[in-house]
Amino acid sequence: MRRSKICPICDSHDTKKFLNKNINLQKTNKFSFSSRKIPEFMNYELLRCNSCTLIYALDIPEQNQVKDNYRNSVFVSSVDAEDASNTYFQTIKSKIKFKNYDHAIEIGAGSGSFIDKLKILGFKNIIGIEPSISSINNAKDEIKENLINDIFETANIDNNFSDLVCCFMTMEHVHDPILTIKKSYDVLRNEGKIVLVTHDCDHILHKILGKKSPIIDIEHLQLFSSMSVKKILEKNNFKNIKIFNFKNSYNLSYWISLLPLPKFIKKIIQKFFKFFKLSNLKFSLNVGNIMISAEK
Repeated sequence: MRRSKICPICDSHDTKKFLNKNINLQKTNKFSFSSRKIPEFMNYELLRCNSCTLIYALDIPEQNQVKDNYRNSVFVSSVDAEDASNTYFQTIKSKIKFKNYDHAIEIGAGSGSFIDKLKILGFKNIIGIEPSISSINNAKDEIKENLINDIFETANIDNNFSDLVCCFMTMEHVHDPILTIKKSYDVLRNEGKIVLVTHDCDHILHKILGKKSPIIDIEHLQLFSSMSVKKILEKNNFKNIKIFNFKNSYNLSYWISLLPLPKFIKKIIQKFFKFFKLSNLKFSLNVGNIMISAEK
């Protein structure tokens, strides 16, 4: 599928090439569409909107292919997923208040590590939508009943159903971000909230690393900035938009896996830290991720 060169978020014609296509299908494998994989630094041809600063792929797979890619992806790490969930939970707990705590939906729920956190926050009826069969199979038994094997865009959810829609590090992966945000608005009740976590493509770290930044990836069909994510929410009638910076906390071994170095060098470094029992030390870093909340 070939997208228009007109920005899909703000409809600006002022776009320019950001990166040439860099995909070697021989390097793809069963982990290529897995969460928290080792980066391959491959990408579709990317354009950048000079108006809202969205970066987006020009040629992308059809929606059914995107769905199949994630359906067949392999679950990688419950430890890293739990670390991410803890970070999101602590940020939401300190920054965001909800009027009602009845229904919640998580888009891209993985193995359901954040569903436990939603229960702690007070939500009673929780749905996690996850296309990866492997991720669902790795969920705890008491969480599996909350998970639906589908993508949000095709899942059967009534309008005016939920008090919260959350979507963490998934907006970059969806086939049609406008559709995802529009449907989120539709399924929310009045005064319900959407909470997103995305990369900030304008962060200084990603600008320094360039095409060797972990956000440059075959999975990512678009990359947001604070400006572009605010624009897509406003376009779909969300209000009271707030954007928060936060630090991610992961094991040292995971941070090493993200470094723009050859795999064999990263393995040597990881073995070194493992030998000295340092791999599981946790470090908190601001690596250019943002949390966004908005209200219907």
